[in-house]
Amino acid sequence: MKDHNWLLETLYNANKTDVETFRIFQCLSRYFNDTRDFTGMIELIDERNIRFKPLTDLADDCFFSVSVMREVTRSRKRRRGTPGIRFYSQIGRHAYSQIGYTMIDKNWDFWVSYVNTHVSIDK
Repeated sequence: MKDHNWLLETLYNANKTDVETFRIFQCLSRYFNDTRDFTGMIELIDERNIRFKPLTDLADDCFFSVSVMREVTRSRKRRRGTPGIRFYSQIGRHAYSQIGYTMIDKNWDFWVSYVNTHVSIDK
């Protein structure tokens, strides 16, 4: 596993609660190590079975697609007619609220902006 101290330090510099900061860290570090498709509300389990994503995965997927993969999400909307940034923001906020992270819901715009400004996938 790569060293993600830089990411945790960067996020803690946002001066938000430890609980929400660590949850955003978990979300982002998960995708830096994961190769699955993060966009959408369903996932392919095998060739014949799909399922709705668990709420925790949905919350993380939405945040990641709105913050880190913003241009990919916009491009998919233009090319394929998939949902856009506003949809994923609303779903993500609601999902975080439902799993007990109401501060991420309330600070959604702050976190999206902060990650866009301070976190680079190239690190």
